[in-house]
Amino acid sequence: MSSVGERWKALLTSIRHRDVSSSAWWPVPDDHRLDPAAPAEMFVADAHYFVVRLHQVHLATPQEWFARYDPLLFVQTEFMYAGERRREPFVVGPDTLRNKVQQAPAGMNVTDLQATGLRPYRGGGLELTVVLCRTKIEDAARRLLSIAERCLVLPQLFVLAGPYVQVAEAGLDALEAVLGLDDVVPMLGTLHGFDSAAGFRPNWFVLSKTGALTPEQTWIRGNRLWCGTDPGRLTEPDVDFVLCSLGQAAARDDVGQLPEFRGLWNSALSYANQSADEAWEVAKALLAALQLTVRQSADLTKSQAADLVDQYEQDMVSVHKQALKRSMLGPPSEEPDPLTYSLAATLAL
Repeated sequence: MSSVGERWKALLTSIRHRDVSSSAWWPVPDDHRLDPAAPAEMFVADAHYFVVRLHQVHLATPQEWFARYDPLLFVQTEFMYAGERRREPFVVGPDTLRNKVQQAPAGMNVTDLQATGLRPYRGGGLELTVVLCRTKIEDAARRLLSIAERCLVLPQLFVLAGPYVQVAEAGLDALEAVLGLDDVVPMLGTLHGFDSAAGFRPNWFVLSKTGALTPEQTWIRGNRLWCGTDPGRLTEPDVDFVLCSLGQAAARDDVGQLPEFRGLWNSALSYANQSADEAWEVAKALLAALQLTVRQSADLTKSQAADLVDQYEQDMVSVHKQALKRSMLGPPSEEPDPLTYSLAATLAL
C-alpha cells in the first residue's frame, strides 16, 4: 500500500501533467510595487523563515462561478524540513472561497489566504506549485471538495505524524476522486523552482493566461493587483489570475505556543519558583532538556534557537532570584521530601 508521501507525489505529478500550457507566471518588477517596503534580503539558510501567501484569487465572469462552476485551488510548497524534502499542501474549494469571496467591478476576489505556515529556510531551494481549476457543479463533487479542503488545510499535515496521517489519507481520497472527474478543467497552473545556488529573495508573483496581462502593465498596491501603463491611472484586471507572494521573516513570534517547548518550560519555571536547593537542581535539569529540545527543533532557525535558549535561561534565573527573595520575608517553610526532587530530576533527564 502506498504511503501518504508517495500518494502526494503521484497526485502532484497528475496535476502537473494537466494541460495548463497557456499559463504565464512572472515576478512583479520591484519598481511596480507602489507600497513602501523595506529592502528584501536574499534568503540565507538557517537565518530566515519563509511563508507563501495568496493575496488575491480573481475570478472573472462572476455569473458562472458558484452557479455553473465551482473553483478549486491547489497550492503545494516543497522544501527541506528535518533533514529531508517535505511537501506542504493547501487546498481551497468552494466552501472556503464562497465564504471569503468579495464582489469586484471586474469579477470576484478571494483575498488573503496563507498557503504555508512560517517555516525555517534550511537551504536546498524551494518548489512551488499553483493550479486553479474549475469543476462543473454536482452534489457529489461538492461533497468531495468539502472533505478535501477541510482535511488538507491543516498546517501540521506536511509533517505527516500521528493522527494527521489519517486526516491526510481522507483528504487525499476525496481530492483524488475529484481530480478523476471529467468535468475538472485546469485553468491556470505553474511549477516554479527557487534555486538556492542562484539565490532568491522575497517577491510577488502573478499567474494568469498567456497574453492576458504583461509584467510591464501589472502593479501592486494595497496587496492587490492593478493594471495599466500609468501608475497614476490604474484599473482592476478583468481576467482570471492569482496573486501570491513569497514572504520572509527573521523570527517567529509564537515560539511560546509551540507544544514541544511549552510543557518543559512550565515545569522548569515551576521548580525555579521555589527557594529550596533541590528544586533549583530540578529546574536546571529541566532547563538543560528544554535547551536541547529548542536547538534540535525543526521549526526554528539556528539563530532564533540560540536566542531563545539564552532567553529561557535569563528568565528562569530571574524567577529563582525572586523565589529566594521571598523566602527571606518569613519563617522557613517545611522542608519537602528530598526523594521527590530526586525523582523529578531523574525524570527530567
